[in-house]
Amino acid sequence: MKNKLLLILVGIILSYNTHSQNNMNINLLYHWEDTTLVRSAQHDNAYNEIWGKAINGKEFAIIGSTAGTHVFNVSDPANSQLATFIPGEAQGDIIVHRDYHDYKNYLYIVSDEGASTLKIVDLSFLPDSAPTVYNSNNLFSRSHNIFIDTLTARLYTCGGDNNNGLRVFSLIDPIN
Repeated sequence: MKNKLLLILVGIILSYNTHSQNNMNINLLYHWEDTTLVRSAQHDNAYNEIWGKAINGKEFAIIGSTAGTHVFNVSDPANSQLATFIPGEAQGDIIVHRDYHDYKNYLYIVSDEGASTLKIVDLSFLPDSAPTVYNSNNLFSRSHNIFIDTLTARLYTCGGDNNNGLRVFSLIDPIN
């Protein structure tokens, strides 16, 4: 009898959660999937991070994949389109995670696997282009997460290179 009541209670909770999610005024506006992307060997994922940025009155969605960074103009969701693609320094089935943060129209890109780099991309020219202005492993080659404190112009990075803990860099001169 207890098992039957527990099963009924679980059923009610699950149906309530399903019903609640359908009534949260959330609508799918755009969907993109590239079935040609290599999936990671470790987790069978092709996509791994998302970031958003408004530039020049337009909205952009930034998504990481095993191949690199895809930047979509999503200003008009029904007509969303790929604005640019930034190849990853490391690519393929070894890539599980990329991470992004922006500061002063620059996008900072890192990856946690392979022979990666810190890559900085100028987003000022979107939707036409997004040139890479810095691509080096001099400061570090891999990072799992980055965060930028825009008030102090500091980039924080952790993980990656032999799990080197927390590192802090000044972004007073973002390109350098």
